[in-house]
Amino acid sequence: MGILEEKIKAKEQEKKEALGQEHLVNDIPSAGATAIYEIARDNTMKSERMSLRVYPEIKEQFIKINRVRGLSNNSALNMIMTDYVEKYQYLLEK
Repeated sequence: MGILEEKIKAKEQEKKEALGQEHLVNDIPSAGATAIYEIARDNTMKSERMSLRVYPEIKEQFIKINRVRGLSNNSALNMIMTDYVEKYQYLLEK
């Protein structure tokens, strides 16, 4: 491969990286990248907001536990709500 071809290929790679497309192989996204793009495209999936009031002591303990576990507070709340819904789903099926 000549110098010109190498420079063209390097420029194409720079463009892909700038566009966040470095995962493309022969201009075809990998399976994982396709799944990520599908989730990102449907950004309304988790767009709801919720407000709640909690005791300050409980909130602090909740935050500390999440830090130790390496979770965001939002992730922990989503896990708790998912478990709750799964547990009581039968109430909605009647």
